[in-house]
Amino acid sequence: MKEFTEIVLTVDRPERGLVKGDVGVIVEVYGKNEGYEVEFMTKEGKTVAVVTLDAHEVRPIGARDILHERIRIGRLIRFTSTLHAPSLPATSRQVRQKLSPKVSAHRYHKSL
Repeated sequence: MKEFTEIVLTVDRPERGLVKGDVGVIVEVYGKNEGYEVEFMTKEGKTVAVVTLDAHEVRPIGARDILHERIRIGRLIRFTSTLHAPSLPATSRQVRQKLSPKVSAHRYHKSL
């Protein structure tokens, strides 16, 4: 892969607010495709994160891939296709109080 190639993240990176399946763009290639500097951004072009990733943590985006939409609100990320909460909690403590035990942790991710 080379610079400006669109890629798909193959692992979760919760410390950066990124989840498997997020789409980014390679901005720097290290070595002989051993690693990449990848920028992840919103549809409007606002940078969400710039992360250094190993080659096994990304793959090229395919013509048959289906993109998934999610909303990042402050320090929390909400998957709009899976969460049906009437209001968004403001803190992770409120998240735990508001969500039932059956709601899996992958629906909310903390980011820095």
